[in-house]
Amino acid sequence: MMVARNLLLVVFTLLLTTVSAQIQVIESAAIGDVFASYVTQNEAKQEYEGWRIQLLATTDRRELETARSQFLSAYPDLSTSWSYTSPYYRLRVGAYEDKIETERLLYLIRQKYPSAYSAKASDIKAREFVQAYR
Repeated sequence: MMVARNLLLVVFTLLLTTVSAQIQVIESAAIGDVFASYVTQNEAKQEYEGWRIQLLATTDRRELETARSQFLSAYPDLSTSWSYTSPYYRLRVGAYEDKIETERLLYLIRQKYPSAYSAKASDIKAREFVQAYR
């Protein structure tokens, strides 16, 4: 009984290894064109969505520039960006893919900037993303 079982297992294994199947995918030209367009757009993309830490929102540009200079002297490796949407100038720092990644840096920054918070950003360049801050 055991010999027959082993023989059956060997025969079954040989059959499985000798059988080969081919799968052929046929796509229409329209689908290929849409996919190629999608690839081209993503390769050309210059800015990405992510998270930054907002340090300051002020109506005074000098206050923004002073805060930016002070921050850069304390954290020279982090990127900073500012934007103006009437009437506020906003100073944001760092660049992370996920909000959770901002938490460690946010904890450190809040010791000096207690009103800092995580903010969604859609203007982050790939080279700005922070891997880790120690």
